[in-house]
Amino acid sequence: MLGIKNLEITYHDIILVIKGISLTVKDGSMVALLGANGAGKSTILKAVSGVLEVEDGDIEDGTIDFDGIRLNNKTPHFIVKKGLIQVPEGRRIFDELTVEENIRIGSFLRKDSKKIKEDYENVLAYFPSLVHLKKRLAGYLSGGEQQMLAIGRAMMAKPRLLMLDEPSLGLAPILAHQVFNRVKEFNSREGVSVLLVEQNAIMALDVVEYGYIMENGKIVLDGPSHKLVENPDIKEFYLGLTDVGGKKSYRDIKHYKRRKRWLS
Repeated sequence: MLGIKNLEITYHDIILVIKGISLTVKDGSMVALLGANGAGKSTILKAVSGVLEVEDGDIEDGTIDFDGIRLNNKTPHFIVKKGLIQVPEGRRIFDELTVEENIRIGSFLRKDSKKIKEDYENVLAYFPSLVHLKKRLAGYLSGGEQQMLAIGRAMMAKPRLLMLDEPSLGLAPILAHQVFNRVKEFNSREGVSVLLVEQNAIMALDVVEYGYIMENGKIVLDGPSHKLVENPDIKEFYLGLTDVGGKKSYRDIKHYKRRKRWLS
């Protein structure tokens, strides 16, 4: 469904932040893009969503294709209409609107009023904790409730590919698990593809089928989630565990061996 090939992105015409990345999201699958803060994960989502220009970013090389359509330099409006919906980092809800108004805004481009009403009820079924908050101003919600609201708003846009940027950020582990499980349920029931950008690798790999690891603007490791979870580099970097189970200081952890996965 989504194919990114040899993508290079610069900021301000001089800073190369994405250095030849390639990745694939198959129809109906869940894929994680993982890495530390500053690795370039959010930049990838901004490129797919068509909002790089806002931050003076440019695609210098490579391609982004969605279901056979080239997305390079397409407008955000065009991309959203094709069914690529992003939940940005930090939720970005409308604080001064109610929960109900925030959810309904997700259907702004739709005309099928009967189905919109049905999907609104479905969102509340996915996130029942929002039911009694429908008339509350969104700015007064907790962090977990706001994240559920942001994802519910995205669901209303009828995504074919849902892109989530750091959905566990600032959430207690139990709330993060709830959010991840609802996304997994949405993927299973609706057949919606998901690209999940996360720093919490262990939690993300528990719900996705395939993962890519980013470091300094490059993909350095990728594979099925069950294999990545057992990878010693993953355990060492994200959990601070050595092969024998001992803990190691993060200052001593070395970078992954870079693997040029796109070379055959």
